[in-house]
Amino acid sequence: MFRSVCGRARLYRCVYTFSDLSRPTAFSHRNGDFVRCQRFYTTLTEQYKGKVETGELIEDPRQLIMLNKLEKLREQLDAYQPPGDAEAISGLYVHGGVGCGKTMIMDQFYEQVHSRAKLRTHFHDFMLDVHERIHKYKSTLSRDQLNQNKGFDPIRAVALAIASETYLLCFDEFQVTDVADAMILKRLFETLFDEV
Repeated sequence: MFRSVCGRARLYRCVYTFSDLSRPTAFSHRNGDFVRCQRFYTTLTEQYKGKVETGELIEDPRQLIMLNKLEKLREQLDAYQPPGDAEAISGLYVHGGVGCGKTMIMDQFYEQVHSRAKLRTHFHDFMLDVHERIHKYKSTLSRDQLNQNKGFDPIRAVALAIASETYLLCFDEFQVTDVADAMILKRLFETLFDEV
C-alpha cells in the first residue's frame, strides 16, 4: 500500500512492469486547489481477474463488460480538470438482479477514481441529505424574503452546493417511489446537468 501526495489512501499495484508503471498525470481538486499527482495502479479488469485467479470471485462476462465501461469512465474522470471540460462525461446506470455484483463493481470503481471530489452513497441517504439541505436553506431566509421571492428555488441552491463538493456521484439502490422525491430529483439533476 502506498500513500500519494494527493491524499489518496490506497494505490493498488500487484505486479510492476516497466511499460505500465507511468500512467498519465491526474489532477485532484479540493476547495479550489489543484494538486498534480502521478498515478500507479492496476485497471479494474486486472483487479477483477486477480480475484478470479485467487478464487475470491467467479468470472462473469457481464461483469467484465461493465468493468471495461467503468474503466473508460474512470480514465475520463481522472483526466477531468475542473471547473469543466469542453466535452461532457456521460455516466452509467447499472442494473441487474439481486446478487449479480452491482455494488461490488461500483465500490471497486469508486475506490479507483482518483479525485476526492466524489460521493458514494445509498440513494435513500442522499435524498435525506437533499431534504435536509433544502430545509436548512429555506430556514436561513426570513418570511419576508420568501414572500418577496415567489420564484425562489432552494433546489437550485442545493444542486449548486452539491456540484461545488463533488463531480462524481455513485448511488447504490437508486430507486424513486415518492412523487415529491421525483420532482425534487428532476429539478436537482436539471440544474446539475444544465448549469454546472
